[in-house]
Amino acid sequence: MNITERAENWVRNWLKYCDNKNIAPWEFDFKQCYLEDDIEDKSNLWLELAYKYTNLLSEKNTNFNVTKNTGANADCDKEAFYIYHVLGWQKEINDSVRGDSMNSFATTFTPLLLVNKTPFSIENNKTWNDDFSGVPNIYTELKYWVKNDTVRNIEKFHFNTENLRRIKNGITSTHLLNEIEQFAQSTHSIGNFTVMLSWMNQGRGSGNVKDYWDLTLKNLQDFLMQFEHGERIWMEFIGKYYLFPFVDNNYTVSELWDNHFEKSVTPSSIADFEQFYRNVNLLIEERGKWITKILCEKLNLIDLHFYKNTLADVKKIRYFNEIIN
Repeated sequence: MNITERAENWVRNWLKYCDNKNIAPWEFDFKQCYLEDDIEDKSNLWLELAYKYTNLLSEKNTNFNVTKNTGANADCDKEAFYIYHVLGWQKEINDSVRGDSMNSFATTFTPLLLVNKTPFSIENNKTWNDDFSGVPNIYTELKYWVKNDTVRNIEKFHFNTENLRRIKNGITSTHLLNEIEQFAQSTHSIGNFTVMLSWMNQGRGSGNVKDYWDLTLKNLQDFLMQFEHGERIWMEFIGKYYLFPFVDNNYTVSELWDNHFEKSVTPSSIADFEQFYRNVNLLIEERGKWITKILCEKLNLIDLHFYKNTLADVKKIRYFNEIIN
């Protein structure tokens, strides 16, 4: 069996598994590749912090684990290799072009808790001193939260009380803790996965991008537009990787929060955080549906329940008719 046959079989089995378990594939958290049954009832946020800061994920379970790496070597966006192959994005698992998460979790989450140079520095310092035992090393504290299942201590922080005040006063309808919980899941879902050159992935984690996908796309678009056929290449790039939710009808990159391209790289106000989490979750879900639809149609699996109930109606996927046709 060649690699294409193996990839198609794996994707078929994954889609059928999701259908049998009543899981929408675009909501499938690839951290599930490393889970033991006895921690499946943990919150999405607990699972994300366990994945990021500890080795608590299973060393045994290989369900849909393509790389066979677990524990400290777990790398969720590499587990979707067979999906990338079926979509024509990656030929071999060890290619220099390989899987990556478009928007990372920690980049936006940790400023909500840190006490230095963040929008909530003063309030966070007070919270750490009043409700905990002083200001900790944030990464050590997150590891402690995971091991002691005290993740919901984040409810004590100022960003949450301020968000609830804004909801009460009709300023926003975004419930920040709910959106954070959803992003902890969608960070490692297919809608937030793409492939990149390995050196490009390493570079965008710092500087003026910091793993924000709108900034990554904006930088790439600005670069390509310097060339004679840059606009055509840009449009082909958006089409090949199903990135239409992240651009408007003119192929202009949409900001993840208001004036992101003009303001600081990371969110600088409670409104920025609210917009980021709300927008990124919606865009990831939309792209994930699109990718799932393409996979089902490529593999002739249009009889699956989630396809018939959600994906068969292309009008539910933004820009589909306007750009594809």
